[in-house]
Amino acid sequence: MPHSSKGETATFQANAEDRIHARLEFLYGSEETEKIQSRFREIIQSHVQERPLSQADSRIWSEQTVILITYGDMVQRPGVPDLYALQQFLDRYLSDTLETIHILPFFPYSSDDGFAVLDFRTVNPALGDWNDIYDLGEKYTMMFDLVLNHVSSHSLWFNDFVNDVPPASNYFLEASEKINTALVVRPRSTPVLTPITTPGGIKLVWTTFSEDQIDLNYANPLVLLEILDILLMYVRMGARMLRLDAIPYLWKESGTSCIHLPQTHAIIKLLRDVLSIAAPDVILVAECNVPHQENISYFGESDEAHMVYNFSLPPLLLHAIYFGTTTVLSQWADTCLDTPKGCVFLNFIASHDGIGVRPLEGFVDDDQFKELISAMRARGGFVSMRRQADGSTSPYEINIALIDAVNDAIGSRGKWQNARFLCIHGAMLALRGIPAFYFHSLMGTENDYYGVEQSERTRSINRRRWDWSELTGLLNDPSTCYHQIFYAMNQLIHVRRQQAAFHPEAGQLVIHSDPRLFVVLRFDRDTGQFILAIHNFSAEVVHFKREALPEMLLSVESWQSLLGQETYRNDSLDIAVDPYAILWLSHQSNISKI
Repeated sequence: MPHSSKGETATFQANAEDRIHARLEFLYGSEETEKIQSRFREIIQSHVQERPLSQADSRIWSEQTVILITYGDMVQRPGVPDLYALQQFLDRYLSDTLETIHILPFFPYSSDDGFAVLDFRTVNPALGDWNDIYDLGEKYTMMFDLVLNHVSSHSLWFNDFVNDVPPASNYFLEASEKINTALVVRPRSTPVLTPITTPGGIKLVWTTFSEDQIDLNYANPLVLLEILDILLMYVRMGARMLRLDAIPYLWKESGTSCIHLPQTHAIIKLLRDVLSIAAPDVILVAECNVPHQENISYFGESDEAHMVYNFSLPPLLLHAIYFGTTTVLSQWADTCLDTPKGCVFLNFIASHDGIGVRPLEGFVDDDQFKELISAMRARGGFVSMRRQADGSTSPYEINIALIDAVNDAIGSRGKWQNARFLCIHGAMLALRGIPAFYFHSLMGTENDYYGVEQSERTRSINRRRWDWSELTGLLNDPSTCYHQIFYAMNQLIHVRRQQAAFHPEAGQLVIHSDPRLFVVLRFDRDTGQFILAIHNFSAEVVHFKREALPEMLLSVESWQSLLGQETYRNDSLDIAVDPYAILWLSHQSNISKI
């Protein structure tokens, strides 16, 4: 919200309150809305009093914005809380590289490494406390998880449900065997309904993700009020970005797919309206591991999430580096990366979960899809399945460490493994949007089979916890692959953060040249900077020639390398791009007419 007078601010707030009222009526009807509207106002006003409303919206992202995705205990050091050890690591190795830290759920939990939350309002004492979170927020922009679809089966809320104790006695979805779940779409092959024993007998509850993660019942407005209060508490505790975990599955209706329902979108819009009043500097981030067109629906009309995870990017980059051709990647990037005004993609390649493959639907044929899945299994990965509406199962997610996924060999370290790893990250950094790096992607951590064995979960293959001494020893030794990848990645990020043309919303044009190259032209109108970002996805030397440039760049005099000292004359441009090389070439010009 721009800087405004008191009168303008009051008008804006009144309009937002009108929108909130309309959304509540859509969700719950007029009678229920009248009952809860005052409680909504109380929660918002209480928050505003504790966190004064800014007169200006400071929700600004820039080319400097780079996100780290990490667990709170990713680096463990004897004698200190894990969150403090994490901050020590960040301050020593990454304070000049990253400005935003996404700490995955740091609350007490019973399973799924934090996503089966026991208590939304406390910090897991094994990690530290709220003071440790606050201290991190003093140095870094903080992203918190809002795990709003479900809670742990061991939580107090669910215990109250089991024992019929209000108000949580109505916080969960109780179903009968007659409920129609035939059309339900979900990312698991386990039963959608789980029987639980209560003093009143057996009940069936909705479990989208696991029997330990019980779905909340948003048809009960009291659940929404609880989540709203938790959301605003997170803002007061320092969150400037809020990741809406598994948001597509929020609302359930018998006989429907129970994904992307209009009520789910209405709740996101409502949360956005609340933040526009109470915390206009806070960003909503939608996490939706679904095909591209479904994914971008969570931008709404610039009235839902400010940022959406770009779930198509990881499998498309993996496809391109495996097959050595960027045809599919380039076509997708050319047509699918526009976003509504004031919205951006969160670009990433790896995360705490696996590489979702549903976004490949519609882009990759069945034969290539099957070959890619088989290749990931050959490189030590696992494949998680989902149940479809007809009862069959299909691949949903590849569980594998990214450094192993891009290996050009099987059973040993390939000749081009590191170069391929860096190449796909260079391409990700060059695209419009905000780049995010999973902790293990910064140093190329390999498949963790010990973690899989201990947890009995395939996702643990990419969730290794590092001992401080072991990790810092590897990073300080120039002979290790960890050191080489870590400092090469840092160089790419440092260079990227200094370029105006890499602003998340700067201009972008995909250049189609040799199918082995992924070439993106980025440009910033204010500074006149062009960046020609060239990435070779093959093991061959490939030439990029002047003829591939758009007409508007044919008169450019020269290009200066951002990753080296080379200067290239444009009138005779013929660049031999080495295997898996990254070339970022810059030129300053007047682009006001573009």
